[in-house]
Amino acid sequence: MIDYPQRIKQLRVKYNLTQEQLAKKLGVGRTTIAYIEQGSREINDSVKLNLLKEFYYDIENDVYIKELENIDIKPKNLIKLPFYRIGVSAGSGTYINDDILEDYIIFDKRVLNVLLPKNSNLEYLQCFSVSGDSMTSPEGKGILNGDLIFVDISKKQIFDGIYVIEANNELRIKRLIKNLDGTLFIQSDNPKYPKEVFNPETSDFTLSIVGRVIFNISRSIF
Repeated sequence: MIDYPQRIKQLRVKYNLTQEQLAKKLGVGRTTIAYIEQGSREINDSVKLNLLKEFYYDIENDVYIKELENIDIKPKNLIKLPFYRIGVSAGSGTYINDDILEDYIIFDKRVLNVLLPKNSNLEYLQCFSVSGDSMTSPEGKGILNGDLIFVDISKKQIFDGIYVIEANNELRIKRLIKNLDGTLFIQSDNPKYPKEVFNPETSDFTLSIVGRVIFNISRSIF
């Protein structure tokens, strides 16, 4: 039998949270957390999903995402995704050469199905580490240096959003906005980086789409 009270208490201690702070993150009242830790209230599915979303914690298997690579649980639920450790630059660019090595990272499909947008095709996912702060907002939000991003390489048609692009043989992560005339605004969320404009007919650099960023995991979790 799963010891939910103990697991909830351990998680709260792990992140140095009060019962009230944890309750707020999980969308319940403080007394609910108190009752769960006392063993007098069951954990419902909503709380379990919020544990996945807020802490990347699978309470059923007592596993965090960052631990899945080194644990052998229910192999049928695991998926191995391509992972580029050198990563993609949120700045001036990461030059593509032999140092951009493909590795692999393992995730639980059930966790991904909660975290990622609905109907995401896991077969087209690749993961990149992020280097730089160009996609970090002035408030310190967004994609941070060291984050892990999930990129859907099937999504190469440009709609307004964040993409991994290859520009002049360099990998970059930028927000793309397409104009009616076919030109692209290449923007950073950090205002200290200048906006660029790409016109396929007149620009002096090439640009291709690697894929669209559909989710990122904070460096503090992974």
